[in-house]
Amino acid sequence: MARVNVSARTVAYKSAIYGALLFLIGTAQVTFFSKINILGATPDLLLGALLVIAMLDDERVSAVCGIISGVIYVSLGTTTLPFYLIFSFLCACVLPVVSRLLFGKNYPSFLALSVITFSFKAAYNLALIFIGGGYGLFASLGSAVIPEFISSLVFTSVSYIIFAPTARAINKRSTSRKENLSK
Repeated sequence: MARVNVSARTVAYKSAIYGALLFLIGTAQVTFFSKINILGATPDLLLGALLVIAMLDDERVSAVCGIISGVIYVSLGTTTLPFYLIFSFLCACVLPVVSRLLFGKNYPSFLALSVITFSFKAAYNLALIFIGGGYGLFASLGSAVIPEFISSLVFTSVSYIIFAPTARAINKRSTSRKENLSK
């Protein structure tokens, strides 16, 4: 697949719309979804949303949204560690490439990529727990890492339902805008 040439204005436009939606889904994550605990963990909807953006949009838009998502993680209090800013940015840079090379742009591909992505987040969380001098391996896995992994996979479709139609509409609008400008 050839890389699409996207202007800085288009990246800013898309990132602003996605940023507002990421803020809304982040707010929903810490308010509504924090009360829906599967095995005692809150699902990570922001990473699911970032995954949809990475899968359906340009790498530069994804990278900007990764930074926005990381700032939302920290500012809404879903984490007190700034490491998630780095993790979100790295995911936003790597996921578009993995998606383009190994997967398609459809829902089954999204689910497969979700399993991989949330597995890396589980490993990342486990590493952070050990760096912070937290619990032992089995206590960490049983009380935090595995429950968040399961709850995130269960609710990751919420992110897809919100972001996939939005991404397709934004891409369609920006494509038609380019065609009108070139005429």
